[in-house]
Amino acid sequence: TPDGFHIIEVIEKKGDMFNARHILIKPQYTTEDRDKAFSKLDSLKTRITSGELDFALAARFWSEDLATRTNGGQMADPATGSAYFEIDQLKPADYAAIKDLKEGEISAPVESQDNEGYQQGRQGNLVYKIIRVDKIIPAHTATFENDYTQILEEVEQKKQMEAVDAFLEEKIKSTYIIIDPLMKGCEFSREVWNSRK
Repeated sequence: TPDGFHIIEVIEKKGDMFNARHILIKPQYTTEDRDKAFSKLDSLKTRITSGELDFALAARFWSEDLATRTNGGQMADPATGSAYFEIDQLKPADYAAIKDLKEGEISAPVESQDNEGYQQGRQGNLVYKIIRVDKIIPAHTATFENDYTQILEEVEQKKQMEAVDAFLEEKIKSTYIIIDPLMKGCEFSREVWNSRK
């Protein structure tokens, strides 16, 4: 898998459910592996900037990122699916690589992480890449014409949070809650939990 090499033992299986354990070995990359990857990426960047090769075509043929290779290397925010990123949504290494670039420019090869494990809150796997900045949108006041998708996402997120809050408020009334003595000095966002300290 993208995480490494596994040996998996299925202990028990019932229908679609199973109980298993595994041994995972993550490959270790040498300095030589890194240098080869950087050299290949630098060569691709040179061919693209000289006009000999198209970025999207290069991504289709040489990228090992299954999520982006079929769409010409177009990155997407794993949380929203949007092709547009705010600065704080970029991985630090990616931001450092592109912060001084103009539209259409390509970064030097960079060591970063992929999005594997992003939803679980862990770092991704080590990857090497080049990044092209397709468009820069300066900071501005949001308008429906220019920022409809972003506004829609924020409204949907707010509605989801309100639904979760309403659900929790209803369940709190009928649920026994005990606050661990170690947490008694903490300030909770729900007043009902503060009253039980």
